[in-house]
Amino acid sequence: MCDFHPALQFELARCYRIEDWIEPAFRQLMDIPITSLEMSHMRQIGDAGYFWLVQTKAQIDNHRKHFAFDTPAAINDPACNTPATCNYTWSREWDTTISELIHHPDVPMSCIDLLNLLEETEIDDLCEGHRKRTVSWVCGIGHATKEEDLIDAAVTALMSLQTDEPIRAALMSSVVDGAERQVQGTSSLRGQPISKAITSVIHRSHSIELVPR
Repeated sequence: MCDFHPALQFELARCYRIEDWIEPAFRQLMDIPITSLEMSHMRQIGDAGYFWLVQTKAQIDNHRKHFAFDTPAAINDPACNTPATCNYTWSREWDTTISELIHHPDVPMSCIDLLNLLEETEIDDLCEGHRKRTVSWVCGIGHATKEEDLIDAAVTALMSLQTDEPIRAALMSSVVDGAERQVQGTSSLRGQPISKAITSVIHRSHSIELVPR
């Protein structure tokens, strides 16, 4: 979509409320190692964006560690004539090949890509029924969509800020305007520095709002 860095795209999306840019920019940032981001990129992403970026990356990394470490039990195919061999082969392949692919330092595979690869790849000493039943079961317990679910949750939170931030800014502006008018009409606040007087009115209004009706 854009020829510039996703951090800049994300900043422009936030500043100018280009909602269609939020998700693609965030997904591109998810593909970039945190160590490759410069200070200028972090400023462009902003506090909320950087928080969701780091948190989502950490959650996905934690999920992948558990996914690779906890070898799922093989689901036997009733038509299989060598269930013991299939069970052993599945565990062996998971503990070696799967762990290497998911933790590859340069091009780690996502959980869903790994499961798709397993479903389509023939493995020696592992019957097709055994393999497909087990992959289907692993997908069914949420492993396949977990990473996408985490990214979707972050994007949803960031999209909500697109609405909430302008609203909060408008409300705060309204409160300040009201405080200024009250300062002008309150004799006890006259003579105080304007910033101190407005702060006093705002605190007082917040205190009043907390009293049960």
